[in-house]
Amino acid sequence: MPRSIELADDLERHTVAAHRDYLAALIRCEQAGRIEGEAGERERRAAHDALNLHRNTLRDLLHGLGYLPKGLATRAQLGPGQWGADSTSP
Repeated sequence: MPRSIELADDLERHTVAAHRDYLAALIRCEQAGRIEGEAGERERRAAHDALNLHRNTLRDLLHGLGYLPKGLATRAQLGPGQWGADSTSP
């Protein structure tokens, strides 16, 4: 029985990490929407592809876990940085 608890804990940790990655990808999409021109279009496509990948990963992990774990990150907890919260993020 302890082994199944370890596996559930591991799955929960992966789910929490996947949620952080999903939020970062979502913020990246929002920021890419502000970039003008052809470079902006390439960045938007890449950002949306990454967002879809992270969304699907998160969905699959949540399905496997069977519940919404505590400790999911918020946008503000990602902190400032390349894909973290900025002064224009709500």
